[in-house]
Amino acid sequence: MKEKRYNICFAILLLILGIVILGEAFKLYNLSDLFAGWWSIFIILWGILGIGFKKSKYSYIFIIGFGIALLLSKQRVITNNQMLLLLFSLFVILLGISILCLIFNKKVKNVVNSEINSFYSAFLGSISEKFGNSKLESNDIWCFLGNADLDFSNTKLTEDIKININCILGEVDIILLKNVVVNINNRTILGSTESSRNKTTKQSHFINITGICVLGSIDIK
Repeated sequence: MKEKRYNICFAILLLILGIVILGEAFKLYNLSDLFAGWWSIFIILWGILGIGFKKSKYSYIFIIGFGIALLLSKQRVITNNQMLLLLFSLFVILLGISILCLIFNKKVKNVVNSEINSFYSAFLGSISEKFGNSKLESNDIWCFLGNADLDFSNTKLTEDIKININCILGEVDIILLKNVVVNINNRTILGSTESSRNKTTKQSHFINITGICVLGSIDIK
C-alpha cells in the first residue's frame, strides 16, 4: 500500500514538473527569471516523499539536502564551492549516523516475552519483540531514526487502553489482538499511518492509537 501511494505521488509530481517545463518551453511564463532554481523544489519534494513512504531514509535525506544546496546556489546564497562542501558534509554526517545505528542496533528476533513494559524506544536502532499470554496495558512507543516491531497478538485485553506512538523518521509495525476495536486518532505529517485490520462486529474492548508520525510510517495489523 505504501509503495502504491509513493508511486502515485511521484507520478503526480512528475506530471506537474512536465507541465511547468512545457509552459516554459512555449514561453507562457519564465519562472527562471522570477525564481531562480525553481526546479530544485521538485527534488526536495521527491526526497520528502521518499522519507514518508520508503524504508531507506538516508538516501532521501541526502536528496533533500542536494535539492536545498542547489536552490541556495541558484539563489546566490552560497557559492558552488560552498554547495559542494555542504553536500560532502551532509554525506559524512549521514555516514556517521548510519554507523551509530549499526553500533546501537539492539534488534532481537523471535523472542517471546511474558512481561509487557509501559515504554518502548527505538533510537538510532531497532527493537523486535513478541509477547506471550500476558495482560496488555496502555503504553508509549517512541521511534526516532529506527524501527520498532512489536507483536501483541497473543496478549490479553481486559479493559480499554491507549497506545501512544511517536514516530519521527522511523518505522513502527504493531500486531494487535483479533476481534478488538482499534481507533486511530494520531496526527501524521509527511508520513503514513495505515491499518490492515478487518472491522469487527463483536463486543470487545477498545484500543486507542494516539501520538504523531513525522516523516515516518506506522502500520497497525
